[in-house]
Amino acid sequence: VKFVRSENLDKADEKEKEDTKETEEKKNDEQKTVEETPIVEAPKQELAAVQNSGKNSTYELKNADKFVVKLVSTGQTWVNVKNSGGQSKFQGLLSTTGTPSAEVDLTGDTKAVLVIGRAVDTEIYVNDQKLEYAIAPTDVVQQNITIQFVPKNEESSSDDYFSF
Repeated sequence: VKFVRSENLDKADEKEKEDTKETEEKKNDEQKTVEETPIVEAPKQELAAVQNSGKNSTYELKNADKFVVKLVSTGQTWVNVKNSGGQSKFQGLLSTTGTPSAEVDLTGDTKAVLVIGRAVDTEIYVNDQKLEYAIAPTDVVQQNITIQFVPKNEESSSDDYFSF
């Protein structure tokens, strides 16, 4: 038995192969476009100690859109969080058996002053980034921590403030 393919079937097969080839070329072109487009990432938040002496330490927060401080107790500690105006935003006892954490949104402020009663039992997070104590909590139990927030719009050069 001998089978003979009709011309129409051969043309349909060729058309299907061409369509598949065009689709693959389009995918390759799209992949090249994606690969060639550079991805610009926003600057990563910076939280760095800039000064410390005795039980006092100062940190600077840059490249952040918000300023949220979260205190988490790993034992028992008394804490106080004040804003740049000196107003207490949270004051109280944190413990693993009672209130384990406190979160304060200070986005509208330029500074926070934290009084940490027992640093060894207190974790501090600024915008979900854990603060590394500049002064070892085992060396100084009670610590005063100042965090200065430099909003993004104030990080630009001073030339931006002059108009002619």
